[in-house]
Amino acid sequence: MKIWIGTSILVGFTMLTAFTDIKDRKVLNKHLLIMIFIGLAFKTMSPHIFQLSLVGLAFPFLVHYIPFKLRLVSAGDVKLFMVIGLFTGLEFIITCMVISYIVGGLVALCMMIKTKSLLSRLKSIYFYIGNMFLGQKLQTYKASHGKALAMPFALMIHLAVLVQVFCLGGLNG
Repeated sequence: MKIWIGTSILVGFTMLTAFTDIKDRKVLNKHLLIMIFIGLAFKTMSPHIFQLSLVGLAFPFLVHYIPFKLRLVSAGDVKLFMVIGLFTGLEFIITCMVISYIVGGLVALCMMIKTKSLLSRLKSIYFYIGNMFLGQKLQTYKASHGKALAMPFALMIHLAVLVQVFCLGGLNG
């Protein structure tokens, strides 16, 4: 029963954040805070589970710190991954991140093909990476096409949660 309730809350929460990201291009902090409180309420019942949840919270931050500094990922998406990690633990959030980036990459590829900007984007990325190695310093990424191809990544995260819940066995505790 507890797993079913937790899964329902997680799916509903990620659906809400995906909707606000599509509509307003923002992952709202008030939604994240509500989920943190719900996640903590579920996880504080057992100290061992609570410790695993803290690892699930920290992992997305550690993985996304440099990409965030380079403006390759938004703060809202990192915080969303962190809240999901707190709620679900390390194994679920790792899988969620992998699925999110695969789905996001495929959607981005389709968008670039549709807008005929694939070659120019690949050149832009090639020169960005080359300049980082030649200059031997990290630089923030500035797409030459502006935000025209930006996508609401919370939707990709929601889709990853759905894949895990309905295809890969859901939450395990």
